Amino acid sequence: MTKKPFLQRKLPVLGNLSPAETLPEIVVGLVMVIGITSTARLDVINTDEGVNNLLTVAFSTALAWAIIDAALYLMNVLFQRGRLDLVASTLRASSPDASERRALVRGALDSALDDYATPDAVDHLYDAVAENVAGRRFAPRLRRSDLLAAGAIVVLVLATTLPPIIPFLLPLDPDVALDLSNAIAIASLFLIGTWWAPFTTIRAGIAGVALALIGSAMVGLTVLLEVN
Repeated sequence: MTKKPFLQRKLPVLGNLSPAETLPEIVVGLVMVIGITSTARLDVINTDEGVNNLLTVAFSTALAWAIIDAALYLMNVLFQRGRLDLVASTLRASSPDASERRALVRGALDSALDDYATPDAVDHLYDAVAENVAGRRFAPRLRRSDLLAAGAIVVLVLATTLPPIIPFLLPLDPDVALDLSNAIAIASLFLIGTWWAPFTTIRAGIAGVALALIGSAMVGLTVLLEVN
């Protein structure tokens, strides 16, 4: 039995998203915060007003991205259902031959089954899908589960921005707060890698280090560009 990741156990609403969908949402939120805070390394956060502006920019950017990402998810859901509905209506109306049926289904599924079986077995799979799809309707409308998944995306993106922002709310030297913020973000990336590694054959430590290195590279790149 596959073990659910930590965040999905704590937030059941995330069950409406697959592991492949939740991982990039979390990483994007953290990477966004790293990019915003790292560009403020020089004079921007040396005053209370600068810190407040940084917090406002970080949160508002994360909120905007969360809403945009959720909207894109819902648009993709509607597109895929409309695409399947078009295939179903085409199969019912034109009665295409076997090769045409497979081509229609293969296109609607973006050839998703091609890598999982032999060519003959894949043809049988597409034939079965075509037979099933032809007798169904895929109304391009949103369901409750779709809205929950979109809400989960918003929760993920916003939740990942909070820990790196906390140091700026504490009575710390701005440079110390910035370094601590980056450290928290990179540590979070490491934990995310270890939490999601069980869904793959990648070792937890390797996955964690890989994501942490991505964060470190982004911090280094933004600082380098900032200095120059």
